[in-house]
This record gives sequence, structure tokens and C-alpha cells, in this order.
Amino acid sequence: GKDAPSDTSQFSHPDVLIGLTYLAFRFGGLRNGDFRRALQGLSRLQRSEADVAARARQAHLLYNCWVQAAGAHVRGELEGEELRGGYRERRALVLLEGSHGDANAEGKLVPPLEWVDSRDDSQVAMVFEV
Repeated sequence: GKDAPSDTSQFSHPDVLIGLTYLAFRFGGLRNGDFRRALQGLSRLQRSEADVAARARQAHLLYNCWVQAAGAHVRGELEGEELRGGYRERRALVLLEGSHGDANAEGKLVPPLEWVDSRDDSQVAMVFEV
């Protein structure tokens, strides 16, 4: 394509591509189109793991990790899950904004991955804002 370097270009070397990608993200942030592609990839991964329980799928766990790292919550997820002695401790079911126990958190809720349609601009924007 127009924006892709030729095979003989110094910019086509993998190390250079990684470095330039990092710099672009560092100074420009995550672009909406890149985020949409990441969501589409997670959705494909989730559909490919149909034989695994929904909450145990890699895509589900990764999406929840991203949302929690951003300081938000996934609607319907159990807040405060911790692995202790091989058992998960579950404290509260997050259904409504402000229903979680942490008063310092922003309290933003996003829909679960299986509810997000990556073709719907409003849904992608809601998750992207987090």
C-alpha cells in the first residue's frame, strides 16, 4: 500500500518497525482504528474458543484485564476476584455504576466483550473512552 515501506527500505526492518510503532503510540496515543482492530481480534478469538466456558476464554480474560487496568469495570463481572488457596473469592457483582466497593475508582462501566459490536461506532467509542 501507499503507507507501507518497500521490502528494501530501511524502515521495513522489524526492529525499526517496532521502535517506530512504540514512538507513535508514546507520542500519539492509541488510535481509534487500532483499538477497533484490537476489539475485532478479541471478538474473533472469543468465537474461536467456543468449546471453553465464556468466562474462562482468553479473549474474555484479556478484555477484562484491559478494562480493569484502565480503572473501569465490566458490567456483570464479579468485583474483587482473587485467587486464594486455589479458590476465587468473590465479593460483589457489578451491575450499576457506583455499585462497586472502591470509592476512589471512576466507576465507569463498559459492556462485556460478547456484547460489544466492533462495527457500532457508539459502542466502540464507549469502550475506547475508558
